[in-house]
Amino acid sequence: MERLGFKFWYHLRRGCQAALGLLDRLEGWAGGRLQNYPLELARRHRASIVSVIQRHHMAAHPDEGYYARQYWHWLGEGLERWAQKGPGAQQPQILDLGCGQGRLTIPLARWAADRGGRVVGVDFAAEVLEEARKLALEEGLAPVIEWREADIPTFLQDQPAASYDVVACLEVLYALPGYRQALGEVARVMRPGGVLFAGFRPRYFNLLSALASGRWTALPMLLTGSEGYPFGPPTWLAWQSAREVREILTGAGFTVTGLWGIGICSGIAGDPLASLAQPSRLSPAKQEALMEVELALAADLADCGRYILAAAWKKGNYPED
Repeated sequence: MERLGFKFWYHLRRGCQAALGLLDRLEGWAGGRLQNYPLELARRHRASIVSVIQRHHMAAHPDEGYYARQYWHWLGEGLERWAQKGPGAQQPQILDLGCGQGRLTIPLARWAADRGGRVVGVDFAAEVLEEARKLALEEGLAPVIEWREADIPTFLQDQPAASYDVVACLEVLYALPGYRQALGEVARVMRPGGVLFAGFRPRYFNLLSALASGRWTALPMLLTGSEGYPFGPPTWLAWQSAREVREILTGAGFTVTGLWGIGICSGIAGDPLASLAQPSRLSPAKQEALMEVELALAADLADCGRYILAAAWKKGNYPED
């Protein structure tokens, strides 16, 4: 009996030691995984964004041409106003951050070329930039545009201060963690009196998307927060109201001159308002009627579009209205 008791305690002790060793290894493994998890999540987020922009050709998509025209209504008007008052109207240096396949880089380059200026288009997806290069070549604008493969924060950090007159950053900030710091860097690389065009995802759009897709658990975060993973990882998102956009840009050193909703009554396939109107499904006459309505509502209902477009001047020696 004494021998059996000794064996029992001996094996119990060995079993406990083995269990403790296993727990130590699991703790070490879990600690390593948790420590690396933010990096892994960032990698997966980046991969998801690259996948989307590779599939969704912004310059060739049948709906995006309509929204490019809507953007250009405000950008063209803002650029002309700036050119009449701004200090860098001749030979303007323009930066298009998150340029994608060049949907808006091309009209920016055409505008700049008429004034002896140049455009730098920045995107982190090599395949996307290759499509943009082809489009610029077809449009005869290749000599006016420099294409740079880089992520936005790294690119901005490498640029000298006060080196650009105009910066466009459209449909990219809502998927850029650290977008507030990036806007601070944008202000640094802009000359005083320069003009910024920035796009933000409205809170209202994301709420409609959650309701339309039945993702009710996302509603509290979308109502009370402004960034995170409302629809689950790996895709990180940011969203704001027009009031919050104005506060963000003012805090970054800009004076906001306009806020407009892009796509107040319409959307591409999968958008919550696409059932009302999808541009590619409309005749040219109906597209123009839709455009007239959306432009008329853009300032009053800036919160209610697919994106909020903001125009802002960098503070310091900019012309007063």
